[in-house]
Amino acid sequence: MPMPTMSFYMKPPKDAACILSPGPEARTFPRNDIPRRPMRRFTNAEIQEIVERLRGRDGSLLDSVVRPTRWEDMYRYFDVVDLWEFGAWNLWRVLHLICDQNGGAESYEYVSEDKVHEIDDWVYRWCTHEENRMRLSMWDGVSDVLSVLSWKSLDKLGHCTAEEFVVVRGALRYWYDQGNRTSEAARNARAHVRAMSHLNDARKHMPVHSLDGKFR
Repeated sequence: MPMPTMSFYMKPPKDAACILSPGPEARTFPRNDIPRRPMRRFTNAEIQEIVERLRGRDGSLLDSVVRPTRWEDMYRYFDVVDLWEFGAWNLWRVLHLICDQNGGAESYEYVSEDKVHEIDDWVYRWCTHEENRMRLSMWDGVSDVLSVLSWKSLDKLGHCTAEEFVVVRGALRYWYDQGNRTSEAARNARAHVRAMSHLNDARKHMPVHSLDGKFR
């Protein structure tokens, strides 16, 4: 596949989404003044590191990544500044690795509704075990969430297709988020109780005005 021409970096579509690039708007080079850059092919470890950073920023966005088949597909994910500075070919590999890890998220729509319910029920039942909830709570939020499953659990999912594993990932992330919200609410409640306790202790030692204006 030939590398993109310079016009690829100078004339992005005005409606380019660039959902994985930072900032609310797609960046462009002013007056098409594109700086010089070293041309380097990233190592596999560097590609993996970029994927992990993207997952750490907002992993849910990566679930919607569709495997690119032409250079123009890249505009949906990255603005031309990222494409130039990181190298379009390197970011092409990033997107393909994301799709490999997602197990074919682009085919999610082909999973039957009954199968989605079946997988959701399985993950829910898996989460009813305290040991499994602990495993899920220890997920780093960056690596493939399937890594929280034991080999025994993965064996039970051995019949799943790549597309169906996308549903498994989504269900696991959902319960991971729910657990985080519950934990945060519990922490906030405990903090509130401690604060009220300290306040009550302080009130015991505060002087109180009597009706005659004297402290008692």
